[in-house]
Amino acid sequence: RTGSGCSGAAGGRGSSSSGGSEQGCGSSSCPVCLDEQAQMKEALVSSKMDAITLEYNYLLTTQLDSQRQYFEGLLAQQEAKQRQQLAAAQAAAYAEAAQRAAVQAAAKEAERRRQQTERKLSELSSAAAKAAEEREFLRSLNETLLANQKDFGCKLKQAQAALADKDAQLQDLQEQVRDLMVFIEAQKTIQSEGGELQDATLLPMPAKEASSSGRRRSSKK
Repeated sequence: RTGSGCSGAAGGRGSSSSGGSEQGCGSSSCPVCLDEQAQMKEALVSSKMDAITLEYNYLLTTQLDSQRQYFEGLLAQQEAKQRQQLAAAQAAAYAEAAQRAAVQAAAKEAERRRQQTERKLSELSSAAAKAAEEREFLRSLNETLLANQKDFGCKLKQAQAALADKDAQLQDLQEQVRDLMVFIEAQKTIQSEGGELQDATLLPMPAKEASSSGRRRSSKK
C-alpha cells in the first residue's frame, strides 16, 4: 500500500510536472498532502490572526477615539473653565479699577470740600476778627461819645447858667437904664415947669433891688 501510494504520488508528481501543476493524492503520508494541509492551516491561522488583528485594531481605534473624545471634552471643559476664570478675573479687575477710580474721585472730592471748608473757615475767621475789631472800635467810639455827651451836657448846663446870668445882668441894666430915663425925664419936667418942685430932688431906685427883682424874674422863667 505504501509503495503504491508513493508510486501513485510519484506518478502523480510526474504527470503533474509534465502537465505544469502538482496535485496530491490525499494520503496522510503524502508530502504533498501534508504540505497542502500545512499551508491550509497556516492560511487559517493567518486569516484568524488577520481577523483578530482587525478586531483589535477596531477595538483599539474605538478605544482611542473614545479616549480622544473624553480628553477633548476634558480639554474643552478646562478651556471653558479657564475662560470663565479669565472672564471673572477681568470682571474683578474692571470692578476693582472702577472701585479704585470711585475711591480716588471720592478722595479728590473730599479734598476739594476740605479745602473749600478751610477757605470758608479762614474767611469766617477773618470776618469774625474784623467784626470784633469793628465792635471794639464802635464800643470805644460809643464810650467816647457818651463821655463827650456828658461833657457837652455839663458845658451846656454851664452855658445855660452863664446865659441866664447874662440875661439877669442885661435885665438889671435895662431896668437901670429905664430908671435913669425916668429920672432924666423928671428932671426935664421939673426944670421946664418950675414952681414948688424946683428945689425937689429925685432919687433913682436902688440898683440892688432892681437887679434882685430881675434875677427873681429870670429864675421864674
